[in-house]
Amino acid sequence: MSLEKRIIEWSASRPPWQRAILRRVALGNVLSEEDYDQLVDALLLSKGIWDSNFDLKSLPEVKFGDPPVNIVSISDIHHINALSSKEALTFETTGLTIVYGDNATGKSGYSRILKRIARSRHKEDVLSDVFNDTERAKPTAAISVKVGGEEMPIAWPESSRPELQRMLFYDDACGNAYISTEYDFPYRPSALFVMDGLIKACIEIRKRVEAKLEENAASTKALPVVTEEVKGSEIGRFLEKLSGSSSLQALDSLTEKLFSSSETIDNLRSEEARLLASDTTKERQRLARLASKFNFLRTHVEGISQVLGNMAIASFQDERARLKSLEEAAALLAKSFESEPLPGVGTSLWKELWESARRYSTTHAYSGHPFPVVEEDSKCVLCHQALGNMARERLRRFESFVKDDTLLHLHEAQTNWNSRTEKINQLPPAEPVV
Repeated sequence: MSLEKRIIEWSASRPPWQRAILRRVALGNVLSEEDYDQLVDALLLSKGIWDSNFDLKSLPEVKFGDPPVNIVSISDIHHINALSSKEALTFETTGLTIVYGDNATGKSGYSRILKRIARSRHKEDVLSDVFNDTERAKPTAAISVKVGGEEMPIAWPESSRPELQRMLFYDDACGNAYISTEYDFPYRPSALFVMDGLIKACIEIRKRVEAKLEENAASTKALPVVTEEVKGSEIGRFLEKLSGSSSLQALDSLTEKLFSSSETIDNLRSEEARLLASDTTKERQRLARLASKFNFLRTHVEGISQVLGNMAIASFQDERARLKSLEEAAALLAKSFESEPLPGVGTSLWKELWESARRYSTTHAYSGHPFPVVEEDSKCVLCHQALGNMARERLRRFESFVKDDTLLHLHEAQTNWNSRTEKINQLPPAEPVV
């Protein structure tokens, strides 16, 4: 497996921000101080700001038949040392281009730009003009390159081309870097330049993160000490567990309780002074009496809540609606007896009379026989007259009416309603607490 593929395979295990740095270094982009600051801010906020798609296409690779890469010119220079942007520095696409001049004419400034756009063992920061530029001035330049026969402009440092990494830059500083730096092997593969960029970026990011940690530590305030007197209170328990993950809603709730409380600091201090000056035995007895009364009040309120609470009231309303519905259904059934000789059949009084007749029949008149007894020689248990065919049929209809499910459910609903209203009527009055 080639070194390039090993680097790509290894990078897959790295976090996205490191793969983004590898991609930018591979494409020849120079990371500025501002870039490092933005990346640190993005890491602290868990946001991504760069493209992290790092693959073999990102790495420069020289193959047989690849078109040649040439720098045509460097122009429109702004805020790079003291270089003038009036005329462009041009290069021949063939042969050798020699750039010469006196000291301080800008040769080193141009070489710093070339080190940034090509591969170089030694790189230098491209600085602005310390005499004329402000801190916000950013070095920029227009670079014209030719890849094969196609000439294309590049606005440095915002954009670059991966083909530029096929160019190599060498100067005296690069020679010193090769000679003075020790390696385990004499030849260093060119693809490792992306690892150099990642290492430098990690060092810069670490310095900034450590600086922010120190700044944050210096600005923090010590948590309040929770005294023994307040440890058992709601506020004390909250302060003991106070951390970065504490709920803001819980803090807002406690704050609202404090502001809405009728007890002020002065009142509490007065109460404390009274307690310190009072007889502890008498105070204990007074508090015990208050506790007993409050317990009674709590029990009383709980009893009322069971009878008149929201759930109880809702159930009470449902029971009343059911009773009303059953009464209306029973009234419809009773209308079927409007043609009887006497009115009132099916009413409550009539049903009481019917049930009395039932008890008399099953207990005395026709003991052991189901009510109503309508045999040929049977007699009416109310008038003691012999039953004719119409009378026997009428008694059967009456009994069928009484045993109808509607009436049975009505009787059950009336019993429940009477029981519940009786509970409300029997609620005891509350005694005064103090």
